Amino acid sequence: MVGSRLSFTLNGVPVVVEGVPPTSTTLSQWLRHTGRTGTKEGCAEGDCGACTVLVSELHEGAVAWRSVNSCIAFLPSMAGREVITVEGLGRGDALHPVQAAMVKHYGSQCGYCTPGFVMAMAEGYERPDLVADGPGASARLCAHLDGNLCRCTGYRPIKDAMLEALAARDATKGQGATSALVSIGSSARELEALDVSLQGRFMRPNSLQQLLALRAEHPQARLLGGATEIGVELRKKLTPLPFLIATDGVAALAGIEETAQEWIVGGAATLTALQEALTESSSPVAA
Repeated sequence: MVGSRLSFTLNGVPVVVEGVPPTSTTLSQWLRHTGRTGTKEGCAEGDCGACTVLVSELHEGAVAWRSVNSCIAFLPSMAGREVITVEGLGRGDALHPVQAAMVKHYGSQCGYCTPGFVMAMAEGYERPDLVADGPGASARLCAHLDGNLCRCTGYRPIKDAMLEALAARDATKGQGATSALVSIGSSARELEALDVSLQGRFMRPNSLQQLLALRAEHPQARLLGGATEIGVELRKKLTPLPFLIATDGVAALAGIEETAQEWIVGGAATLTALQEALTESSSPVAA
C-alpha cells in the first residue's frame, strides 16, 4: 500500500482514509475529528485509559483482540487491522455483556472514563486467563484493569460488573463460542507492507529483510514499536516526526520462544503476548 491512503475495518465496516498526515495523527484524533466521540481523551499520553479501543492482532492464524491507548497509537498502524470502538461494541440494540453489567452495578457516574473501561473489560471478556473465581483470579482482574483510571466510583462497582460478566461467560462454556465481538476476519492474515506520505512519511515493512534494508537506506528515520514513548513525544512535546518506520508488521520480531534454559523474546513482541506465554507455560521460571 503506497501513497497517501490507508484502509482498515472500523466497527465491522471497511474504511479508507486519505489526506491525513501519517506521522502526526493518532487514532483517537482521527476518530474524534470524524465524529466518533465515544472514544474520550484525558491525558493524551497513554496513562488514563479513557481512549481505549480494541485492535485486532493475528494470533495463531486467528483474530485476537488487544486493548490499545488510541491517543498515542498512530493512525497508519491500524492499516489492515480491525478496530472496535465503544460505538461498535454491542450487537444491534443489544448491549455487550460488560456494558450490561456496568449498568446493573452502577459502574458509571460522570461517564468520562466509562467508554475506555468498557473497552478494556471487553478485551478481558475475550481472554481465557481472566476468570471470576479461583486462585489469583481477583489479582489478575485488577492487573488487567489497572491501566484505566476512574475518579468517581472507587472501582468496586466496576470490578463487580467485570466479575459478573466473567461468571456469566464461564457458565456458558461448552455451549458454543463465548466471544461477544463481531469480526469480519479481515485481519486474520499477515499485515501488508505500507508506505504513506503527507507532511511526513510512515513506512511499515512486513519482513525482516525489508526492515533492515529500510533502516540502512533511511538512517534518519525513527523506529516505531508500541509508541509509548514516540506517541508521547508527539502529543505532549509536539515533536516533529518526519519519518517513521514501524516494526509491528515484521512477524520475525514478534516471536516468543521458551527453551529449557531461557526465554527468547522478539523486539516487537508485546507485553500482553509475553504475559500470555508466561501464563500458559508450565516452567518453574514462568511461575
